[in-house]
Amino acid sequence: MSQKFAIIGLGRFGRRLAMLLAKGGGEVIAIDRRKDRIESIKDDVTLAVCLDATDEDALKSQGIGNVDCAIVGIGSQFESAVLTTVLLKQIGVPRVITRATNTMRGDILSRIGADEVVNPERESAEKWRMRLL
Repeated sequence: MSQKFAIIGLGRFGRRLAMLLAKGGGEVIAIDRRKDRIESIKDDVTLAVCLDATDEDALKSQGIGNVDCAIVGIGSQFESAVLTTVLLKQIGVPRVITRATNTMRGDILSRIGADEVVNPERESAEKWRMRLL
């Protein structure tokens, strides 16, 4: 049985992760407010939906409560990332991973319920530091 994922926010990080998870056999629901981003990924994932992830009813209507893990890739709108993270936990998503653009935001996201916080830029720099040194 494949794992079910919701990827919310289809910028560079979210889009790439959604495609890799789908390619690896995961069931992926891709969500973004921007229709162009949904159109560009709809053939690569299980379901691509244009909606506002800060709308609890909209999330529930897509069965987000049934996913094993939700990844909030919203990077530029911190308030939206916070609200989405809280809603996902209230809906009952067992594992919520949220992207943070800095350490302070990461601390806030952890305190409000994110199970894990990811900072792709910092993690990439750490990886490259190890490779280069």
